[in-house]
Amino acid sequence: MASYLEWLKRVPVAAMAKLGWIPKLNDRYEQLDAILRFFSVASPAQWKTVWSEYQVAYRQTARFEACAEAVSAWLRQGEVQAQQIKCAPFDRRKFMSILDAIRDLTREAPDVFVPRLEELCSSAGVAVVFLPELPKTGVYGATRWLNDKAVIQLSLRYKSNDHLWFTFFHEAGHILKHGRKDVYIEGKGLDGEKEEEANAFARDKLIPPAQLRRLLEGGRPTLAAIERFAEGIGIAPGIVVGRLQHENVLPMNTGNKLKIFYCWKRTDAE
Repeated sequence: MASYLEWLKRVPVAAMAKLGWIPKLNDRYEQLDAILRFFSVASPAQWKTVWSEYQVAYRQTARFEACAEAVSAWLRQGEVQAQQIKCAPFDRRKFMSILDAIRDLTREAPDVFVPRLEELCSSAGVAVVFLPELPKTGVYGATRWLNDKAVIQLSLRYKSNDHLWFTFFHEAGHILKHGRKDVYIEGKGLDGEKEEEANAFARDKLIPPAQLRRLLEGGRPTLAAIERFAEGIGIAPGIVVGRLQHENVLPMNTGNKLKIFYCWKRTDAE
């Protein structure tokens, strides 16, 4: 049991308890029992086996090995919440068709787009879970399959609307383009062929290449021109700014006033 308690020290118990995922207990053995129940395992050794399965499915898991317990806790809570979401059987064609309606939601406030996004995706067999990240993980999105439903998990790490929506469409790209056996966990510095395919899908879905070329015909656009362009293609102007910053058309400190920044609502536990 002493080795179990050593493992417990690596689990972000305080952060998980603050978010209401587990109870905060004074007795270390009771706390250990609560953590094992949370992970639905009998021992840290069994937890390691489950995490190893993620490592097999996810080729770049080494990126998160230093905070494996925290990343796995975030994934586990997402799994728990996704299991509670009622979804129709996955329908690839329907999911592709509703992405246009979801794109229109980029101009809405969270109290409008969150429930509508969840509703649209569940109708096509995709569970969308918004879940705060845990300390030291650096995770902002994940995609995987639970039985017959796909799961898109979003952490709101960078808080801006351009990053949130790009991450959502990136994860949608994984669902539509890649197999059901892989797990995709998004964090800074990740690359690879499938990641670039998902990036390209998100870029082109949010701002079609022909329309972007039209915007850039006269050189660097003004913020007023960006707003008119965004209105014309039916998208939030902050997403256009983020794209132009990423491609070095705009400096990183230019146009941020057109972005919208989100924050998590405080809970009773806080």
